[in-house]
Amino acid sequence: MSIIEAVVSSDGKGGAVVWEPQGGTVLMSYKGAAPCNPHALSFLGQDYLLAVEKGKPLITVWRINSQEKETSIRLLCPGRITSMQASPDALYIAVGIEDKLHIYQVASGCLLAVASSHFQPITVIRWSKDSSFIATGGEDGMVCFWPLSHLVAQNSLTVGSTSSNQMFAGQSDPKYNWSDHSLPVSDIFITYGGSRARLISVSADRFCKVYDLANGTQLVSINFDSRLTAVTLDPIEATIFVGTSSGTIHSFSIREPPRTKDYLVGEKDPNIGTLIGHTKAITGLSMSIDGSKLVSGSNDEMVKLWHVRSGQCLRTLYQKGPVTNILFTMVPKSMNSPTFHPLIILRPFGKSSDMDSGSNQVCIEVLMKDDLITPETYVTKSTLDFSNEESSELQKELRRVKKINSQLFQFAMKKILHQNNEKEDSPQEIKETQSLTNGNISEVVEKSEKRNKKRKH
Repeated sequence: MSIIEAVVSSDGKGGAVVWEPQGGTVLMSYKGAAPCNPHALSFLGQDYLLAVEKGKPLITVWRINSQEKETSIRLLCPGRITSMQASPDALYIAVGIEDKLHIYQVASGCLLAVASSHFQPITVIRWSKDSSFIATGGEDGMVCFWPLSHLVAQNSLTVGSTSSNQMFAGQSDPKYNWSDHSLPVSDIFITYGGSRARLISVSADRFCKVYDLANGTQLVSINFDSRLTAVTLDPIEATIFVGTSSGTIHSFSIREPPRTKDYLVGEKDPNIGTLIGHTKAITGLSMSIDGSKLVSGSNDEMVKLWHVRSGQCLRTLYQKGPVTNILFTMVPKSMNSPTFHPLIILRPFGKSSDMDSGSNQVCIEVLMKDDLITPETYVTKSTLDFSNEESSELQKELRRVKKINSQLFQFAMKKILHQNNEKEDSPQEIKETQSLTNGNISEVVEKSEKRNKKRKH
């Protein structure tokens, strides 16, 4: 049976390990010289694994099918990295450098934005599931929430009126800035829903707070009896799991919220579930896709797999040091492939001064969904029922359609890139457009219909 889901962990020994959760078999081991920072291990699509080694300004890159570090790509940042996470769509990498948030574009390596709203180092960065928003938590107890579109837009663009209170696209001010925590923020979780999602934050001040991102209001604040160090939510968004500094994992149902906004958890509270097994602080929590299993990492150098409904520990995996990162993930298809054919273009990061140097470099991202069957494969399969003459004719027509599509694409890009040009199309250009959109395609369709009639006879 093929393995669909795996557990990825990093510890004090350095590097990262991919585990098979049922049997504890090591599927892949990524070698590293130094321990990874907490909240600084992330997959970039299904092609790369990214991690930040403690105290360094460099993001380590591994090919998904290689144990050795990638030496040809250096993701060097202008300062000590405190946290990092790649966006779910693999287009951007958010990096916390001390108290500033840096946004890098993966395809070009350009630094698109630098946002500064924290007063102390950023401890955790989280993307929304649709990659359109970013949340950060810091040692100052603040939680900030940014729309990505505001961060990466040009500062010269303005939105709204021209009054003194106008807002600038590209501004570094967050959409929401919550300062309800009195101690450093330990972890953040964002649910599905984009701008109408919920944000959950936990802190060393023993509070777990839930916010509504539609209007920025705080929905509930739960006060536990221990410092909170990690948080996650099940896939159906019904139960919150929080890890504590004592090693205990608590669960809290949000389907039956308390009647008061502030809720104090009492001793042997019937509304609170408890998983006991770790002896030191929980450093990370993650849920499986079906929500039946929970994986936890701790400073006691153990990774535990829990059955959620029964509360039983199914398996314990021993690490070589305190666990710094832990997460469930889908097993990338190319992990065990001997060849590496990346779908993501990953370039070295540019210097911070590149943003102010007036560079005219522009990177246009075109999102495409890969076809399950390539044109060549389609032709090969379709020609099984055709004669050699018909097969040759099909391939000839396919090449012609490709050429027409290429011409249509070039024409469309020309129109898009020169849309501000007021010059009207010449008669020759109009004639070429009509030929592309009407004549050539009609001719191909007509030939195809004739061939089908011939086959029926």
